[in-house]
This record gives sequence, structure tokens and C-alpha cells, in this order.
Amino acid sequence: MKTALKYKLYEKPFPHWIIKDFLPTAEAVDLIKALSKEKFYLKEADLFTFYQTNDLKSASNKILQKFNHYLSSEFIDELEEMTKIKLKRNSLDISGNLYQNTNYLLPHDDRLENRSLAFLYYLSGLEKKDGGSLALYDTKKISGKETPNKIVKRIVPQFNTMVIFQVSNRSFHEVEELLQKKQRLTISGWFHHAKK
Repeated sequence: MKTALKYKLYEKPFPHWIIKDFLPTAEAVDLIKALSKEKFYLKEADLFTFYQTNDLKSASNKILQKFNHYLSSEFIDELEEMTKIKLKRNSLDISGNLYQNTNYLLPHDDRLENRSLAFLYYLSGLEKKDGGSLALYDTKKISGKETPNKIVKRIVPQFNTMVIFQVSNRSFHEVEELLQKKQRLTISGWFHHAKK
């Protein structure tokens, strides 16, 4: 598994990287087929409604195992070079996520459990009118705390594209409600800080 790593860094509203054509197309299609054999469970609370697999680290499918191994070892070297952030080896959180019509995830910052970088690998493509975009917020300080202010960027899911962003007290983002009878399929999760 190899990436071309033609990435672009965007600094605002917080550092994020976009890598198009992350895998050879045939490998991305194989991942979709492998994910289709996994069970997705409804996740529902005040902040969200979507479907998610169990942690893919425990998946028995060889294609998913290979992708997980690549992300949690070899890709980390490339990611550290790209982001200049030291990451912990073999401590990746990874799952399949499926959004269907009316599913959403409200604004949050992902700060939990020593998370350093969040990633979303899109295995489906949508148009702006479909909803399901990753919306990035700027922040303003209220009582000394960074708070989401307004959406300043939307990233429309594109097949075989990886989006990575730095988790911080400013990394507020959401998955906008899916408005069509389409699917938004991703493999996503977090890389963790290396111990100092």
C-alpha cells in the first residue's frame, strides 16, 4: 500500500491537509468491498446520528488489516514529515463510518484521549447539494475559552481523498446533515501524540 502523497496544507481556520488520490483506485475499491462485509451499528445521541463499525484494528478481513497496518506504521513516517508532529506508533483509532439520509454530527473539537491528528478517508463522493460536507469553524473566546463561531470552510467528500487535521482547542468541525438518499462512507479515526 503506497500513497503518492500529493498533499496541500491549509492553515485556516486550523491546520488541515488534503491528499487526493490517496490510494490506487483499485485498492480504494477493495476497501469499499471489505467494509461492506463489516457490521455497522447505529450511533445516536444529542450530537450525532450515524452508523459505525467496531474498531477496525480487530477486523479479520485481510484488506482492512493491511490498510490499518499501513496507516499505523509506514504512513506515520510520511505523516510526521508532512505535519512536523511526533506520533505514537501502532496506537491508531480507526473505524468505518456511514452517514445516510438525515444523519449528522454536530460541532465538536475531538479533544480526547491524547488525540493529535484526526483523519477522514472518503470512500464515496458527494456534491455540495447532497449535504454531508465536513464543515470547519473559526472560533472566538468566550470567558477565556475557544468556542465555535461560524463555518468558514466546507470540504465536500470526494472519493479516495484523505483529510487530516490537527486536534486542538480550535479544531471545531461538524458533518453536515446528509440531505439526499445517498451514502457518505469513510474510514476515520485519530493518531495519538508520542510520549515525550
